[in-house]
Amino acid sequence: ATGVVTLKAAPDYETKTSYSFTVEATDADGNVTSQTVTLAVNNLDDTAPVFGAATATATAIAENSGANQVIFTASALDEGDGTDGSVTYTLGGTDAGKFSVAADGQVTLAEDPNYEAQAAYAITVTATDAAGNANQDGSDANNAVSIALTDTTAPSVSVTSSTVSLA
Repeated sequence: ATGVVTLKAAPDYETKTSYSFTVEATDADGNVTSQTVTLAVNNLDDTAPVFGAATATATAIAENSGANQVIFTASALDEGDGTDGSVTYTLGGTDAGKFSVAADGQVTLAEDPNYEAQAAYAITVTATDAAGNANQDGSDANNAVSIALTDTTAPSVSVTSSTVSLA
């Protein structure tokens, strides 16, 4: 025997903070010695950030309202163990290239919205904590964001007849 002790399952601090067991060694003459061992389990951050319910829908924006405007602010909470609670945001999805996200979660549309060209945008926000735990695309119903545009078509003017008089 080698004397190697292995765990049968991965330790989880939230389930059990330590293990205690006795190791016995027997020599060729049958002499036995024992020692109690306590194995402490470290409390690591193994929990991904969670988005608030308000993240999933952004307020509709008017077309031709200008480029580089903040559309909404993503907000995820990291209550993981052992970290400072900081969250980093990244964007994904079909229209992600048309947006940027700041460290504080503010999502900005880089282009001037045009309803006739695109009536809505769809992006996905991913929040990652300092330990690398990510709320991956689709793992939280609130990280898929829809942004609708409102059509602000200018009124059309038509002239049906005109009269010109010269004096």
